[in-house]
Amino acid sequence: MVPNIERGYSFKGVTAYLTHDKRDGRDPHPASAERVGFIRLFNFVGDEARNAAEAATVMALTARDAAALKAAAGIRPGGRKVEKGPVWHASLSWAPGETPSTEEMIDAAAGMLETVGLSLDRGHQTFFVEHTDTDHRHVHVVVNLVHPINGKQANPYRDLPKAQAWAHGYDKSRGHVFCPDRASRYERRPSHVSDRMEVFQAAAAPQPVDPAPVMRPPPRAPRPRAKTRPEWLARRQAGNDNGMGEGAAAALRRDLNARYARLYARQAENARRRHMERERFFAELQAGRDEIVRRYADAFEAVRKGKGASTVPGPQRAAWVRRAATLSARRAAFVANEATMSGRLRNAAQLGEGLSAFRRVRLALNKAERQLLFEQLLRTLPPHADAAESDCAGRAEAKRVQSDRLRARRDAELAFYARSMARERIVMADRHQTELLIEDAQRAELGRQATELWRSFGDQNQPRWCESVTAEGVETFQASSRARFLQKSMK
Repeated sequence: MVPNIERGYSFKGVTAYLTHDKRDGRDPHPASAERVGFIRLFNFVGDEARNAAEAATVMALTARDAAALKAAAGIRPGGRKVEKGPVWHASLSWAPGETPSTEEMIDAAAGMLETVGLSLDRGHQTFFVEHTDTDHRHVHVVVNLVHPINGKQANPYRDLPKAQAWAHGYDKSRGHVFCPDRASRYERRPSHVSDRMEVFQAAAAPQPVDPAPVMRPPPRAPRPRAKTRPEWLARRQAGNDNGMGEGAAAALRRDLNARYARLYARQAENARRRHMERERFFAELQAGRDEIVRRYADAFEAVRKGKGASTVPGPQRAAWVRRAATLSARRAAFVANEATMSGRLRNAAQLGEGLSAFRRVRLALNKAERQLLFEQLLRTLPPHADAAESDCAGRAEAKRVQSDRLRARRDAELAFYARSMARERIVMADRHQTELLIEDAQRAELGRQATELWRSFGDQNQPRWCESVTAEGVETFQASSRARFLQKSMK
């Protein structure tokens, strides 16, 4: 299994390449499609895409209207711009000699998409095209990275390495590895570890430890440090060696930590509630849209299976029924005569009435000419087939008009539903924004209270020993210090 991945901008170009035979140089694509095998469409609504060309048109319109889809889904514009195009094209090639079935090829392509993060369950518009013009079976995959519901463009990260790792596992599951170089690379290390990561891991590996380490005294336990500037200022004002101040500071810190913990727990619970509310809203949005699409899908199916209203009166339709029975009987008799020599001569005689003897002999010897003359004879039987074909065309046009009306009603209902849900989302977003502003104000208020408490703590826990020192005491202390200094110097 060999995967290849490309990104581009033109759905029309890649679809023209996939659904036609190869062109010569820069000539237009030929009308033939002999190399095209099966084609499968996924995640298209109703009958908006009945073939790959219509699918490419729908994909291009979805990518063009990405901003409008975001607005309808209530997503604010902006964010990081994706530099690559919305066309994601991949191919999966089996080894020569492998003969996977159509179901196996479809399952393999779906598994590869799930590995790179573009699984069919995510809702991206996708189609598969098989090519049969090489000695190895291969299938092409085209994905529209712009989501048809919310307008967001996916950007698969490291899609080719992930696809290569998936291909290696796919080969192993089938019992034969066709790419030994890739197998040696992925068997040596996990698929998520690259060459650069191996170098970094080797550099960061622990070095051998000296068997006789130098004995050092155990480190001193660090003093409790202030976690905020108001606390640091308060401790500095209270003094470093104030034992009673240390105890009061620890008690005040525990109290403030408890207040912050209660506030953060309350705000975390509010955040979880808002998240669940958003999840329920988007689930309801998707469910409502799916319900509208499902209801109209049933209507589309009824129109497709219906016969449509006929534009021909009843007596003429009865004549057509009799004509069909006559044609069937004559064709059965003609086919039965063709099985024997005498029957073929009988058919030639019946078809050659009024013709020359030479022409009748040619009819007796040429089967293709007898068949052609017989079909021409059948078309001359009244009522003529042109009227029947006209009636069939009228029925088809009526069904197309009915389908267009259903499609317009469905699109209008989807647009109305999207607008109503967008209004509800705006109300919900405004309420959530108000709650966030209130929570910011609560945190700011608690910070202001903490600053005031630490300032009060610094004022109340200043050292008191300096208040009892007098001028006489200072002079006595200085005299005794000079005496001790002279006594030491005389020794």
